Amino acid sequence: YLNTHLFRKIGIGNITWGTFSGCPRGCCSARATAWQLAKLGTFLLDDGVYNGHRLLSSTAMRRISKYALTLSDDVFFSNPIMPLHRFQEKNYAWLWWLNRTGHILGNGVPRDAYFASGARVNVLVVIPSRNAVVVRTASARRLEQDFVHFQAAFVTAAVQDLQ
Repeated sequence: YLNTHLFRKIGIGNITWGTFSGCPRGCCSARATAWQLAKLGTFLLDDGVYNGHRLLSSTAMRRISKYALTLSDDVFFSNPIMPLHRFQEKNYAWLWWLNRTGHILGNGVPRDAYFASGARVNVLVVIPSRNAVVVRTASARRLEQDFVHFQAAFVTAAVQDLQ
């Protein structure tokens, strides 16, 4: 669905997804290049508009970038790489993480930043106040041990380079 109705329309082409019992996961296991992620981030930075055409509604964009869901521990899954804490309820939206409190990406990253976080320290960060998109792709398994700290340090350094 996303390939047909969004990714191809914004010039990304196809992104492949891992499957679970033959169904695309959607929430994880996407395989995309840094260029594809940057193009997706730019589309989101443009508030869901591509070449003058709104492809994602204003409501969807607000829910992706600003709206925090209320999650209960029994509804959410535990991730061994990034264990859940109560503060994460204020930092999660529609499959996107928010930096609203500064707890995840740190205080050096603007609070309006929102991001997708993948395995092996892959990250796509959209920072509207800086008109910036930060992307990192890698396969460094050893960094998974210190995932949160590495991610915060990488994005903070990228933001400082923007100044």
